[in-house]
Amino acid sequence: GMVTPRLVPTSEKGLWLEADGGVWRVLSYVEGVTFNVLEGLEQARAAGDLLARFHRALDGLNHVFVGMRVGVHDTVGHLARLEEAVSTRAWHRLAGEVAPLASAIRAAAQALPALPAVAPRVCHGDLKFNNILFAGATGAESSRPICLVDLDVVGPLSLAFELGDAWRSWCNRAGEDDIQAVLDLDIFRASLDGYTG
Repeated sequence: GMVTPRLVPTSEKGLWLEADGGVWRVLSYVEGVTFNVLEGLEQARAAGDLLARFHRALDGLNHVFVGMRVGVHDTVGHLARLEEAVSTRAWHRLAGEVAPLASAIRAAAQALPALPAVAPRVCHGDLKFNNILFAGATGAESSRPICLVDLDVVGPLSLAFELGDAWRSWCNRAGEDDIQAVLDLDIFRASLDGYTG
C-alpha cells in the first residue's frame, strides 16, 4: 500500500543486466524532490510518520535477503580496527594527532550503554534525509513525503541502528557533510512524534 520505485525487468525478464563490468538495473520513476537538509518541524514529523508506515508495511515480511552489507554497524569490529591502526602505525606522520582522537572515541564507546536485545526487523538501512522523496520543494508539498528511495540495502537490522542513522542525518541542520554537526533536539522530538504517533 505504499508508493515505491519498482524494478523494471530487462527484455529477457531479468531484474538486472550485467554489462561493461558492472551490474545495472532500472527503476520506475517516482515524481518528487529530495532535500539535503531537513527544513522544519512539520517536515520532520512527516518524515517520521513515513518511516513508521514503511516499517509497519514490512513487519513480518518473510524474505531471504541477499547481498547484505555486512559489518556496517559492527561497533566492536570498527573499534578493533581503530586500535590496530593506532598501535601498528606509530611511525605515521599524523600519529600524534590521531592518538588523542582514537582515545576519545574509545572512551566514548566504552561509556555507551549496551543496546537492548531486540530481534532485527526489515529496515531501510540508509536513512539519510535525502533518501526521502517529497511531493514538492515549497509550501505544504515540502512536508508531504511520498516514499523512501535508495532501497538497495533494505534488510534485517536493529531498529536502534536504523533510527540512530536517521537521526544522525535528519537532526543535523548543518547538513550531512558539514564537520560541525549539531543535534537539533526539536527536530528529533518532532520526528519521534511522527514515528510513534
